[in-house]
Amino acid sequence: VYTWGDEIRFGIEGNSGPYRGKGWSGPHRRVTWNNGDRASLRFLIQPSEEDVRLEMEFIPCIYPEKHTLQRVRVSANGTALAEWETDAKKRYLFSVVIPKVVLSTPELVLHLEFPDAVRPASIGAGGDRRKLAIALGWVRMSLAGEPGGR
Repeated sequence: VYTWGDEIRFGIEGNSGPYRGKGWSGPHRRVTWNNGDRASLRFLIQPSEEDVRLEMEFIPCIYPEKHTLQRVRVSANGTALAEWETDAKKRYLFSVVIPKVVLSTPELVLHLEFPDAVRPASIGAGGDRRKLAIALGWVRMSLAGEPGGR
């Protein structure tokens, strides 16, 4: 069972294995790349009576002058939460509130959609044939009323 406030790390030495659903490549040193147009994260949770703040740190798959936009659409248990847009190859930290009504069951499934995922090999940016959008570094969910949950 996921403990609110715990950080899930996505590198080789991370702890993301039990949470990664479909749509992920194997972990790299400090990140895990998606592979495809969508990916999921699955959590067993204690149902919450308050909103939860979801935070994600990732690096988008951006190639200047070749592929300059990555969007990430986030939903929780089928409820759309946010669309994040990136335009530079750097670390981004995004956050969004998950309403408590979505957290009333013992399972939380986060769906990530990547409408701008790209195969680097298809745009002359190396030989990688995976369909990439983000290299996920970490995820954390905190009760919105807790310090750090803001």
